[in-house]
Parts: sequence; C-alpha cells; structure tokens
Amino acid sequence: VMSSPSPRRRVGIVGYGSLGQFLVSRLLDQTTPLAARFELVFVWNRTRANIDSTVPVELVCEDLTRFADFAPELIVEVAHPAITKKFGPLFLQSCDYFCGSPTALADAALESALRTAASNSAGHGTLFPSHFIHLPHSPLLLFPHLIWQAATSLLV
Repeated sequence: VMSSPSPRRRVGIVGYGSLGQFLVSRLLDQTTPLAARFELVFVWNRTRANIDSTVPVELVCEDLTRFADFAPELIVEVAHPAITKKFGPLFLQSCDYFCGSPTALADAALESALRTAASNSAGHGTLFPSHFIHLPHSPLLLFPHLIWQAATSLLV
C-alpha cells in the first residue's frame, strides 16, 4: 500500500531582511527539503520596494491586516518585535505563529495575550525561539532547526 505524500503546510513570511530572504529563497527552491514540507503563500515587508523580483508578485502581501486572504497555516515573523505586539494575537486567530523576535516577550502583558490566544479552541499555537517555549497545539518542531540553520549560514 502506497501512502500519499503529506500535504505541505502553507507558510507566510513576515519580514524580508537577511533572514526573511533566506527563508523565502529556501521555500521557493523546490529542490530543498524545506520546500517539500512547506508552501510559501505570502511575503510581507514594511518597505514593499525591498521585496525583490525573486518573489512572485502574487505572493506579495501589501497589507498585513489582510494576511488571512492568503490562508496561511503558519506565519513566521522575522521582522521586528512590534509586529508580534500588533499582530501576534490576530495571527493566532487564523493560524500557527512562529515569533522570530522573542524580545517582544519582555512585555509580560503581550506574552500573556499570546499564551491566551495560543490556547484557543481552534488549536492554533506558537513557538518562541528564545528558549523554545512551546505553547499548546503547535506542531512546529522543524522551525528551531530552520532558524538556527538560517542564522548560522548568514554568519559564514
């Protein structure tokens, strides 16, 4: 009996600096193991002009408040702690969330709001890379390795 391949998770990337560019390039390169498991569905950057032509125009999210239009299953934030403060709980209403700016958690009220949102009945969760604090219902075990791989490759 042949098993069918598992569906790829739909991922949105928020931030297109060095780390965001690395993640996007790996997700777009269909020869990578990452692309075999995840499908890039959108890229957002505060400065739209900084998103280069390697990102297909249909994947550019012009307005982050419209992220749900792209139907992501996971959002990876590699932009700025202000994004987690403004959008983290909102992201968790629709999908899983990887907070790549863990300094946002210095705000205890925000951390509490994220924990509350992550424990919602819809089953969305989040993962913070600072101490790999895993919140309920979040099957995001690949991303700590991915962030480590991305960060170390940028240092070479």
